[in-house]
Order: sequence, then structure tokens, then C-alpha cells
Amino acid sequence: MRIYHLADDHGDLESLERCLEWVSSQPRDSPGIICHSGDSHLRNLYSLEERQEAERESRGDAHQLERILCDTAERNSYDHLGLMKTLLDATGLPWLFVPGNYDPLRPSREVLDAMHYESRSVDGLLFAGGGGFGSGLPHPVPVISQPHIRAVASIIAPYDEREFSRVLGSAPDIVLTHTPAYQTTLDLDPRRIHVGDRALRAHLATKEPALVLSGHMHFSRVERFGRTVMLGSGNLGRFSFLNPETLKPGKEFPYGCFSRVTLGQKGGRLAVTGITQYAGHGAEQIAVDL
Repeated sequence: MRIYHLADDHGDLESLERCLEWVSSQPRDSPGIICHSGDSHLRNLYSLEERQEAERESRGDAHQLERILCDTAERNSYDHLGLMKTLLDATGLPWLFVPGNYDPLRPSREVLDAMHYESRSVDGLLFAGGGGFGSGLPHPVPVISQPHIRAVASIIAPYDEREFSRVLGSAPDIVLTHTPAYQTTLDLDPRRIHVGDRALRAHLATKEPALVLSGHMHFSRVERFGRTVMLGSGNLGRFSFLNPETLKPGKEFPYGCFSRVTLGQKGGRLAVTGITQYAGHGAEQIAVDL
């Protein structure tokens, strides 16, 4: 089987379309699937004009402002995810999606049939999925770092460690998640602090899925944990931290990144047999030495 892994398109439909056109051009000599690790929203939740209109309508009532912004963000999310679903369906491949910490849960489930603490079987392989942001930090941290997203936090996919542990107990072959495992090279933030998922790390200490696919960190990295290969494929879409007043982008991150994973049998069990990471929407590639 071939898995095309992508994450963090952040509403950049142009980058998503270019990636999926590349995927569609690849040979179909073995089963394939697209796995998306979430975060398909950012500026597309609401515009500066929509926020200003909400502020006028709410007349200083903070609860009313939140309600209007949440309604607007959900409406915009339904529209965006509908376009995204059209692009995914056009590939002719099966696909799976888990919501990230910027993704409204209800539209993600209703439009993309998002996997959020559940498992599914595809071509004889069991996938377990969980979204949201499962921080391993011992103290409270903002789940959502950007102020304009915090304003609509009540509709964003929540993280539930107990539920994630439950679905991981189904002994999946492949784990699809937004947050990487805690205390690995995949969960180090720019401050060199581990911010990953403790439930996932605990699962890896006792079970050995063939593959864990994650996003969130916006860099491409591969690490082996026992027999498990963990993969973060980097940023597919344009991403930047936004000015909370103007909603205009600041520092931009590299984008156009995704990965292709090949699975096969080794020693009588499912294993990763190859990984190629791509940048420039497929124009540049690096074969990973496993």
C-alpha cells in the first residue's frame, strides 16, 4: 500500500490542489490512500470585515460577539470543507481526515466524515484517528495560539486523552493524529520544549503500530520508536502568525510539503518499507533512509 500523507494546509486550497494533482498523476499499481493530519483552517474562519460587523452587531456584549463569530466561522468552514472534499474525491483514492486544533469539529465530521477518536478499516488495515492538540506540557497552555482562533475555541475539535487512549486500545496498524508523540524529535517546538501527546507516547511504549502520521509542528521529520515509524510531513499550506488586530500575516513558514509512504511485509508483520518526503508541491524530493 502507498499512503500519501499531508497536514496543515490551513485553508490554502491552491497548495492542496497542486498536491492532489501530483498524487493523481502517480501510478496505481498498488492500493493507495490519502491521510490528512488536520488543520485546514486559519484565515478562512472569518475575515476582518466579518469580525468588525460582529463587533458592531454585538454592541460590546462579549458573549454575543463570541456567538456571532462562532456562527460565522462554522458557516465559512462548511463552505471551505465542501471545496476540499471535492478536491479529495477527484483523486479517485480513499482518504481519511482527522481535525487539528484550528478545525471546527461539527463541519469536519459532517463534510469530511472526520475521524475523531475512532478507528476504521481500509484495505485490510486498521487506522485509528484522533485530532485536536494533546499537549504533553505539565502546566496549562493555550490550545490555540492565535487570538482570532481563540475567539471561536468553543467550536474547535477538542482533545480528550481518555478517548484517544481508548481508540488506541483497538491495536491499530496505523495511527493518524494531529499531534505527534510526546518526548520525541517530532514534538520539539522552536523553544526546544516537548509539546506532544502523552497518550500516544504511552501507547507506543507498549504496542507497536507500523506507522504514526502526525502534523501540527510544521516541519518534516521521521523517527523510529522500536518497530514503529513516526512521520511528520511538514506544512502543506501557507501559514503565518496573524496580527490579531488586522488579521494580516506576519512571519511566513515554508510550505508545499507532503510525504509518500510505502508499506509491505517484513518478518511476517506490516512494516514501512519506504518514505519519500516532498517539497515544492512535489518538485523536490528526499528519500528517507530507514
